[in-house]
Parts: sequence; C-alpha cells; structure tokens
Amino acid sequence: MSAYQKILVVINPHSDNQDALYRGVFLAEKFNCQLVLASAVYDSSYDMPKLLNSNQRELLKQRVLDAQHERLQEYASPFSQLSNVLYKVVWHKHFHRGIVKLAKTENVDLIIKAAKNHDKLSQRLFTPSDWHILRHSHANVLMVKHHEMPEGGNIVCAISLEDKDEQHECLSDEVSLAANAFAKVMAGQLCISNSFIGAPVHISIEVPQFDPQTYNSNVELRRKNLINKLCDKHALNNTKHYVMEGLPEDTIPQLCSQLNAELLVLGSVGRKGIKAALLGNTAEHIIDKIGCDTLVVKPKTP
Repeated sequence: MSAYQKILVVINPHSDNQDALYRGVFLAEKFNCQLVLASAVYDSSYDMPKLLNSNQRELLKQRVLDAQHERLQEYASPFSQLSNVLYKVVWHKHFHRGIVKLAKTENVDLIIKAAKNHDKLSQRLFTPSDWHILRHSHANVLMVKHHEMPEGGNIVCAISLEDKDEQHECLSDEVSLAANAFAKVMAGQLCISNSFIGAPVHISIEVPQFDPQTYNSNVELRRKNLINKLCDKHALNNTKHYVMEGLPEDTIPQLCSQLNAELLVLGSVGRKGIKAALLGNTAEHIIDKIGCDTLVVKPKTP
C-alpha cells in the first residue's frame, strides 16, 4: 500500500505562483494517489444584511464558490496526466481554518502548502496561515519552497530518542517511515539525525572524577546504537546516521545546510487545549531556520 492515498493541495486564490500544485502533481504520480485541489473563499459583503437580503447573500456565496471552483480547474488544466483529482472549495472567513476543516472532512493523508519566499533573504517566510495549518492539521503537512524537487537528493530525518518516552518513540517510528517513503519515490539518500545535550566541561571542576568527554562519547555511542535498532526494526537500508551534540534547533539546520538537503522530516507531538496553539517550541525554531522543504509528521490517532 502506498504511504499516501489522498493528498490535499492548498491553492492560494490570491497568487498566480502555485508551487504547492507542482509538488502535489509530482507526488501524486509518485505515490499513485488521489489529488484534492482545495481553497477557501469568503466575501465580506455576505455579512451585510442591510445591503443584501437572504436570497442575494446566498446567490453571492454561490457565485464566489463557483468562480473559485472554475479557477481550480484552470490551474489543473496544464497537467493532462491528472486523472484522479477532486476540486473542493470551502466557504470560510479564515482561510487556514477552512483548509484544516476541509482536510479533516476529506480524510486526507497529506496537506501540501507553499511557503512564501523572500527573494532578498533567500529563505521562506511563514505566514499566520502557515503556522495555523502546521499546528492544527490532523494530517502530515508538507511546506514547499519555490524549486523543483530533484531525485537523488539528501533527505534529513530528525528523530527523538528520549528514554522511556513512549509517545516520542512512536512518533520517531512514524517520522522515519515517512522519510523513508519519500526517499524511495525520490531515489534520495535518507539521513537520520539526532541531537543530544552534552555534559558541560566545567562540571569536572565541581566533580573531579567526572569526565565530560567520556560521558558525551558514551551518549553518542548509545544514540547511534538506538538509530541502528530503529533501522533494523523498519528495514531501513542504505541510511546515513548523524548524532550531534547541541540543541536540535541549532544542529539540525546546520546539518540541512551542510548536506544541501532537499527535504527535512520531523515530528510534532499532538497537543490539546491551549497547548495546541503551539506546534512545539523546538520544531518551530527548526522550521523557521531552514530553507528546504519541510514535512511535519503528526502522530496517528487511534
């Protein structure tokens, strides 16, 4: 079975540059799955009952929906190879909330959205809509930049190896499998990475018998063994492993830059209530610093 059965592509109605669509067509062919072209629209005139009666308001709504539906079809028209595609337009005041709601209704496996590119800084700028979709989507989210996705590139998979943390362990399984699925369809090199906080050198002053260098070497060796076990567990072959000392929000962007990575895959622990407003401080710091495509893997719900 393919890793993805249904991919939703977010079409921005206010932009002619549809990078997400190109990536969606590419991946739909690779994964042999259904493609959903989706958008959310709203007209503030709908909220003016003094200007429009109920019939006029509904007529306005339908016209706006129909116009955007036609526009989605126009965007897809250059791609003659598309055969299994749906067009969905939702009526919602908030674009990002409409997309998240539609993704759940359509039960998609993956959402693809283009991040805004800043030409002068050569990096992506995440809008409030981007962060909302990343934080609240039930499905995995792929944020793409303005470039082609060449085959044979490096795919960095960032995993957590915390002791006795079942939630992070399960998520690391899902992250590694998701990264491997992309590595297969892109003929890419899967690079599994993990970061750890080393013992500070000055601790040997307070505890003379403690050797920070030996401690850090032991931690690094143990992490490498855990990565090997993870690869054996999921039959991940021909992988490269990187265990780095330092904060993940520093080491992972550095690794992506060093390897000229085409894709970074990392996980986001599910949150509820007020905590759902954040994707996770570490994940958000990492995503904000890198320039390659980013796949955020969400934990599967029972």
